[in-house]
Amino acid sequence: MEILNLWETPLVVNHKEFSNQTELLDIAVHCTGTEDSNGTFLPGKKFLNDPKLTKLKSWILETANDSIEKINREFWDKKYSARFLDMWSWSSNNYSNPLHSHPNTSWAGVYCLDPGTPANKAHNGSTVFYSPGNWGTFLDAGLAFLDRRAYHIHNLGAGDLILFPGFLKHSAQYVGTTPRTVIAFNLIFD
Repeated sequence: MEILNLWETPLVVNHKEFSNQTELLDIAVHCTGTEDSNGTFLPGKKFLNDPKLTKLKSWILETANDSIEKINREFWDKKYSARFLDMWSWSSNNYSNPLHSHPNTSWAGVYCLDPGTPANKAHNGSTVFYSPGNWGTFLDAGLAFLDRRAYHIHNLGAGDLILFPGFLKHSAQYVGTTPRTVIAFNLIFD
């Protein structure tokens, strides 16, 4: 008998705070997205090419290139490099980013500038990642292992980075007394 773990999905986690962290926070707050009356995210001002982001972007790309090359070592026949497809920020003390994925991108990521001060609420300020497994399957005690592995709750602190495949469904929610500020982005490899 052999048990195969066919649905392994890597997440990459790293941490670094920059000497211009306050300046990065100011840019992210100034360029933050908003929500329309239906709660749909609307991107803010474009800032991908702001020279103040150079060190942050270089570090993100270095992290992505090193880790994702290791993940794909046995599958890549040449060296590929990550590049940013887009980048946006979110700064708010009350938001809900419902379940979604990032289609038409290889990897996505979130860099936390300020985790804010969350109110006491389950998973408040967390990013929740959901298994890419079969959604909608019958669930009883015999499938409890699926329920226990169906999601991963990740709390981002200041300077934390998380990279994940673009297909991976996730959500985030935050209610706090001070804003939670993050920079999110999509990457492609070519």
